[in-house]
Amino acid sequence: MDFTKQTYCNQVTNYIRSLIRKGTLEIGAPVKEAALSEQLGISRAPIREALQVLVQEGLITSEPQKGKHVRQMTGKEIYDSYVVAGILEGAGVAESLPLWTEANMETFRAVVRQMEGKISYATKLD
Repeated sequence: MDFTKQTYCNQVTNYIRSLIRKGTLEIGAPVKEAALSEQLGISRAPIREALQVLVQEGLITSEPQKGKHVRQMTGKEIYDSYVVAGILEGAGVAESLPLWTEANMETFRAVVRQMEGKISYATKLD
C-alpha cells in the first residue's frame, strides 16, 4: 500500500479500520506496531498514533503488558451505534435539503420507491 508522508497517521488509521471491518483483523486479534510497520514499510510512529486514534474510537483495546487487540463490542454498543448513526444521517439530510436540486429530489424519490418495493416484498415473505 502506498502512503503519502503528510498523512501517514490518517492513512494507517483508515487501513487498520478497513481490516477490522473486512474481518481480516478478527475480534480479539493482537494488533502489533512492529508487524504493521514491516508490512506497510513505514516507521512505527505513525502506526502508534493511528492505534491511539483507534483506541479512542473504541475499535482497539490497549492494556499494559497485554498489548493492543481488536475490541469486541457488546450488543448494546452495536445497537446504540446504529441508533446514533441513524440520527446523524437524518440530521445531515435535513440540513442539506435547502441545497438539493430537483434532480437530487427525483433521485431520492426513486431510492425511496425502490426501498418500499423491497420492504413490501420482504413483508410478503414473512
